[in-house]
Amino acid sequence: HSQSHTHRQNQSSEDKMKKITTSVGTSVDLPCTFTTKSKPPTTVEWSKDGAIAIVFRHNMELHDEKHSHFEGRTSFDIKDGKPKTFSLRLCSVQHSDAGVYNCKGLWGEDHKEIQEVELLVGTLRRNIERRSLNWKHSVRTTVTHFQSLFLSMTSRLV
Repeated sequence: HSQSHTHRQNQSSEDKMKKITTSVGTSVDLPCTFTTKSKPPTTVEWSKDGAIAIVFRHNMELHDEKHSHFEGRTSFDIKDGKPKTFSLRLCSVQHSDAGVYNCKGLWGEDHKEIQEVELLVGTLRRNIERRSLNWKHSVRTTVTHFQSLFLSMTSRLV
């Protein structure tokens, strides 16, 4: 009985993982809402594959701990010196930004919460390539159409 219960829990946490889709070169907000509302966490840390995207401790961003990949590209929405939310703002999105992000909140030593968000990154360029392929295809069909017209005219002339 206990086995099926744990399986169900894993399944629901899998389903609950938020998926955010964006394109290369844009900015995106990755949401993070903690269930502990009584007081704000002392530390909030966003990371991806172990690389730290942002750390906020006692209302201060710790720039030294940020991974160089995220340098100058991550922030929180700050109001009156405090983050309004702990959603991660990621600017100038790159292909390599795609993946699962962890948002970890710490309340001292005794309590923590971890949320996961998956970022899917598409390319704007791919749509343009597809459009040019369609364009080439329509030109080719037009040319073929003219050839058949021309052939039917010449056969009539003969």
